[in-house]
Amino acid sequence: MKRYVLLLVLLMVVGFIIQKMIITSYYPESNFTLMHTIPLFFIILGGGSILTLHLKPNPSLIVILGIKTIKILFSLAFILLYIVLNGENKTVFLVSFLCYFFIYLGVETWMLSTMNKKTKN
Repeated sequence: MKRYVLLLVLLMVVGFIIQKMIITSYYPESNFTLMHTIPLFFIILGGGSILTLHLKPNPSLIVILGIKTIKILFSLAFILLYIVLNGENKTVFLVSFLCYFFIYLGVETWMLSTMNKKTKN
């Protein structure tokens, strides 16, 4: 479990550093103040998901799909909350959010397939 959380945190921090360097260097006018909230959101979301799956060693497909549905709903709520409350650089925020979301999906898919292989053996 710790390995998955550490990998997720490491990828989110590296992604944030790369994003900050790119936006600061090439698109300084697109820099938004709440940039750090996106990786923090995915660290919290991923940590909760990993903890839930760790506490239930052999989750059924319904549990896994329920967790995925809740994560998508939280993601949509996060996007809407940002746009309604802040609205600063919406396009840059959405592109950044999608990049982190795809990184998160990759980690989650790898984690679930690794956990599935361990339960089959």
